[in-house]
Amino acid sequence: MRKPTPSGVLLWTHDFSKSYDSGEYDSDAVVSSQFNIDQTTNIITLNFVPENDKILMVVKRQSSLWYEPGISPATPANGDSLLTANTIQARFLRSSTAALPDKYYYAKQ
Repeated sequence: MRKPTPSGVLLWTHDFSKSYDSGEYDSDAVVSSQFNIDQTTNIITLNFVPENDKILMVVKRQSSLWYEPGISPATPANGDSLLTANTIQARFLRSSTAALPDKYYYAKQ
């Protein structure tokens, strides 16, 4: 299902029946989300009528933060960069050095 955007803005989808990848806006369609969630009551409101004899399963997916959390929702990160953050993701990125491909990588001499 199409989830709502945080700001409630409508979503843009590409209509491949009009053109595959033209970059033109006439092949894009504006669609609304298929459900809304009231965060104060945790009530899900469907924006469509489900078909009969169909099961609707709700799965909550929760991502992890790459930065240390901030004090309030207005400041989601505490301001530290990934160089100093102590999250699992930041420690993984710092655990080894990065190397850019060189002429040997591309088999050129």
